Amino acid sequence: MLNSTGAGDAASTLFNLDDYAVLGVDGAGDSRSVLVEPRNPEAPCPASGVFSTRIQARPVHRVKDVACGGRGLEVLVRKRRLVCQEEACPKRTFVQVTD
Repeated sequence: MLNSTGAGDAASTLFNLDDYAVLGVDGAGDSRSVLVEPRNPEAPCPASGVFSTRIQARPVHRVKDVACGGRGLEVLVRKRRLVCQEEACPKRTFVQVTD
């Protein structure tokens, strides 16, 4: 019997997505869709370098469409669009960068 190490949920481990939380899986039809989100709620602004956790939006990016078990598997990443906390920053908002 396998025991959880506390590193992540079972679905994240199954899909080898340790730095992401699996938010949902849709298995209707001929393909499946997995929605994931980065576990780290903060990120540095690429312009100012200031870390932020203030969320403006959560855009969803389609990453892969691969075959798995004879059915399609679509991976969707819901990243956070964050607001830069530096008032003088010309960027103002930015999307988290992930591997």
